Amino acid sequence: MEEHAAPVNTENVLVSKKLKNMVPIATVEKDGFKTLLKTTDPRYELPNRKYFASEILPQKYSEVRGKLSERLAKVAHFAPGPEWPSGEPGEFSTLYSALLRS
Repeated sequence: MEEHAAPVNTENVLVSKKLKNMVPIATVEKDGFKTLLKTTDPRYELPNRKYFASEILPQKYSEVRGKLSERLAKVAHFAPGPEWPSGEPGEFSTLYSALLRS
């Protein structure tokens, strides 16, 4: 039987999924969400939303921004274009781009 991943991995996955799916931070305080996490990783102590907002998200922002800056520093050309929204309520329009390296 495989051993559970360390709690810090649970937090990394949790933050990545919340950001990717644009799930509100307040979700961490919902009973169903707490039950889900206790079921999947009983050792993980779920922080409150204030901790996510003041600690985890700023750390993740800095990490992603640094990686993006490194990638953009290598870009020779940039070609933006629109991606059409699906028309569903709550959907966001996005901007895609083609980054061409020399």
